[in-house]
Amino acid sequence: MGYFDKRQLIFVGNYAKPRCFKGNDATRLPVQYVNNNKAWMNRSLWNDWLIKFDQQMTRKNCKI
Repeated sequence: MGYFDKRQLIFVGNYAKPRCFKGNDATRLPVQYVNNNKAWMNRSLWNDWLIKFDQQMTRKNCKI
């Protein structure tokens, strides 16, 4: 069977510190939380994610 590498989900919200977190740290969530004013995945968020993904794959010596 093939090799499976699960990525953390990205949750895009409106606010940097939403009220629903109520003092909880966003880094402790089981997802990666990012924000922008329209809560949409945009080019800059995608590029940031892609660069981090490429760095992780390079460290693991994996090719896609």
